[in-house]
Amino acid sequence: MDLQNPDVSLFYPSVAQAATNLQEATIFTRINLLETPEHVATTLESTPALLNQFCLGHLNHVLIFSRDEQEHTAHVRAVLQAFSDKGMRADIDKCAFNKANWVEAGFHISPVGRDGQGAFMVVLREHIRA
Repeated sequence: MDLQNPDVSLFYPSVAQAATNLQEATIFTRINLLETPEHVATTLESTPALLNQFCLGHLNHVLIFSRDEQEHTAHVRAVLQAFSDKGMRADIDKCAFNKANWVEAGFHISPVGRDGQGAFMVVLREHIRA
C-alpha cells in the first residue's frame, strides 16, 4: 500500500494499551459519519475518553473495537453519544455493526514498524489499491 495515498492513514496509539486493545478485540463496528474528516478528528481529539482506547478514526469513519459483546455495546453507545452531543449524525446505510473482525467492518489494518506495536497503517477496505 502506498503511504502517499490520501486514503491511507497511520494511526499512532497515544495510549499504550490501545494497540493491545485492538489486537485482543473480537467484535468490531464501523460508524460512517455525515461529517468532514476534520470535524470527526476534532471531535475524537476533544473526547479523550474515546480516542485510542476502543476506537480510532479514519477520514469520516470510526472503527470501534471491543473484547466482548457487552463491552462493545457500551463502547458503541459512548461513541454515538459523543458525536450526537456535537450535533453529528451517522449514515446508517454505510455503517457495519458487530462484525467478527476489522475486515468485515470494512478496514484493513497492518502493524507498522520494527516491533509491530508502534503504529498501525489503516485504510478503508474499499480504498485498497494494488
